[in-house]
Amino acid sequence: MSVKKMLLTLLLISAAYQNTAAKEPLSYSVTDVSWEPYWIVEQGEARGIFSDLMETIAPHVGPGLKAESPYPVKRAQMMFERGEIAVECCVNQAWRSPTDSTGETLWTETVLTTHEVVIFPAAKPLLVKTPADLAGKEVATILGYGYIGDTLFKRNDVLDNIAQLKLVAYERVDAAVVDIHELSYLLRTDPSIIELKDKITIGEKIGSSALKMRVNSQHPELLPVLNAEIRRMKQSGKMKAIVDRYIQ
Repeated sequence: MSVKKMLLTLLLISAAYQNTAAKEPLSYSVTDVSWEPYWIVEQGEARGIFSDLMETIAPHVGPGLKAESPYPVKRAQMMFERGEIAVECCVNQAWRSPTDSTGETLWTETVLTTHEVVIFPAAKPLLVKTPADLAGKEVATILGYGYIGDTLFKRNDVLDNIAQLKLVAYERVDAAVVDIHELSYLLRTDPSIIELKDKITIGEKIGSSALKMRVNSQHPELLPVLNAEIRRMKQSGKMKAIVDRYIQ
């Protein structure tokens, strides 16, 4: 084989390799900790609102998106910041660092707005319209979570929503602050909470969180595509249908 033909062959092989590599799907993060009904992780498999959302959007995004293996929360965040994971769905901007290893982290439009509501014992109702109305009260909260106005009330930190609801139902706290979708999911699926339904009262909304996709700064090309898909799913009703699948 002549040198010219050899160089041409090498160029063709290189081009084919680069083309294949370019088509490799990018990863989105999944942690090994459930956040029901947004992420429900069981035996290394994920489902839930955001899992369904990402699976629906993935084929329409450039080279495609694939779920990363479930990792511990800190490791998943570290992998995102190093650029090993391209997308994280879906969190509030205030919960994450504004930068990653290569620049300022990018954020999509809001995927879903969640609402926090107050729940209290059915036998001991409270009039709560703002976090300030909880001043001086003992409130069941989740360890590690931030709450608007939580300097005004006494936190009683527990590990999950189930523990929160049980503290309220058995009148061991004055109230709890819970995400409405998490509450709706438990009241529909968890037998231990369904039994306590008549012992709690759901109060008014006292806070909101805009949940967005976080995009690593190495992939600015993903932002307009993801935003277009988010808008499409909202306008078509697919987003609502996915949410309703888990809470109704």
